[in-house]
Amino acid sequence: MRRAIQIGIAIAVVYFCFSTMRPFLAQISLEMGKGWMNQSTKTAQAAGKNSARVASALRGLKMADGFFRAAINLTPSDGQVRLFLVYATNLIVDIDKSMSLERRNATHKRVIALANNAMAFYVDNIITWARGMANLRLGNVLIAIEDFETALHYYSTWSQARRAIVGSYLQQLTRNYQRAPKVLVQRLEMLVHRFPESREAVESLGKVYLNQKRYQDARECFLRAGNPSRLTPDLGLLVARTYIYERDSTRALWELCRILAYSTPKTAKSMTQVAKTVALRLKRAPKNADAQYLFGVFQQDKMSDYNVAKQYYINAFRNRMTYYFPAKRLAGVCKRLGQEDEASSWRKASERLLGVLPKLRLITPSGIKTAHCLFVREAESLSPIFGKTVQDSDASGGKAVLFSQKDGRSQPIRFDCAALPAGDYELSFRIKIPELVKSPRAPLIKLNADGEGVRCRKMGNTSNSYVLAKEVRRAGVYWDFVYSVSHPGLMPYQITVDFWAKSDIYLDRIAMAIKAD
Repeated sequence: MRRAIQIGIAIAVVYFCFSTMRPFLAQISLEMGKGWMNQSTKTAQAAGKNSARVASALRGLKMADGFFRAAINLTPSDGQVRLFLVYATNLIVDIDKSMSLERRNATHKRVIALANNAMAFYVDNIITWARGMANLRLGNVLIAIEDFETALHYYSTWSQARRAIVGSYLQQLTRNYQRAPKVLVQRLEMLVHRFPESREAVESLGKVYLNQKRYQDARECFLRAGNPSRLTPDLGLLVARTYIYERDSTRALWELCRILAYSTPKTAKSMTQVAKTVALRLKRAPKNADAQYLFGVFQQDKMSDYNVAKQYYINAFRNRMTYYFPAKRLAGVCKRLGQEDEASSWRKASERLLGVLPKLRLITPSGIKTAHCLFVREAESLSPIFGKTVQDSDASGGKAVLFSQKDGRSQPIRFDCAALPAGDYELSFRIKIPELVKSPRAPLIKLNADGEGVRCRKMGNTSNSYVLAKEVRRAGVYWDFVYSVSHPGLMPYQITVDFWAKSDIYLDRIAMAIKAD
């Protein structure tokens, strides 16, 4: 009897110890499996076509599979362990290219079974994505699309979403629902609504709108998918296509020229077909001065074809005899071509055009400079837009707009401006603060020119677009701060002032000038 009791106690102690150790042993097995899986993934990525390394990676994944199964046996209700088993099995299919079709399909079915089993304990986006990929490879496309949608549902923000899931979902959705356009649009709109910052989803929705002849909606998507002031060539061409389909040849031509002029040297070399199209369209629309100038910029800066650039600059100047920028560039092009007399003639023409503009003396933190102004908006004319004006003897017009720190930070204040000829400009404002701000990097105020294709950045050795407290070297004195603006022509734009309420600020004037140097 005593012997039986001793055996029972021993069995109970062993069972208790094993039960207590089960989570610990399962964790060890899980970490061992993850280690083998991570190492095998790195080996496979570096293997290339090296069959020995691929075989080594597969052996590692089989070891990982064994450890994951051991962990599941120890803790059957732990769904995360099952997640890693699904992932490892899926990797085996991706790595082993020599696997026969029959074995491959059997492994896909195994992935689906494992995923279904895992989702009884733990629902995760990676599990559903792996099941979706397995269904896709087995030809169950509609089921795969549902799995991808389910996987995306578990992400709260786009920054967390895996691009592989989104890419797979968009590819299959657009490929398999072309004959059901309403369903396709509905699903893409739901995806964009959930992840509005997803450029891939917005661009895909725009392409669907384009196919359905919803050109305005398509254009809005393409502009939203990129940066309107600096569209990628692909998006820019899509925007231009919407205008071509709407038979707006002037706007389409301008879009194409803008893409070319603002392209990088690397992308410009691959856009020769676009350049040929633009050249043909310019022959049909020879009086489009902005397009002629922008195409000349492309030929000069990106293709280094000075003879061709010269001809387009001449065309732009002939269409608008007060156009400064073609004259200025013609002086440089002719000098580069060794045509000194013609270069001198164009230099005099550009100086004559500058001479008729009113001059403004700017006192900037880096020194004094002269601006050749297109317009100057003083406090009196700005008061309907910006609000409160005060008497100030230091201001150029005797009055200044007051941005009060007590009122707190306001929404950016905007006012509309008419389109400028395509070219480079200098936007400036004159401000002062009554007292220096203690924090040197505190942002005070920002000026910006905003519009389709318009680019604006603060001049000087700074990457910050705001005027910082340290840049105002002396209080009680007006300083001019200058921003470089590239305007592509044709389109109106907005000037924006953004006040941060770190100090009282007096705004004297805002001026737009030709960038002459």
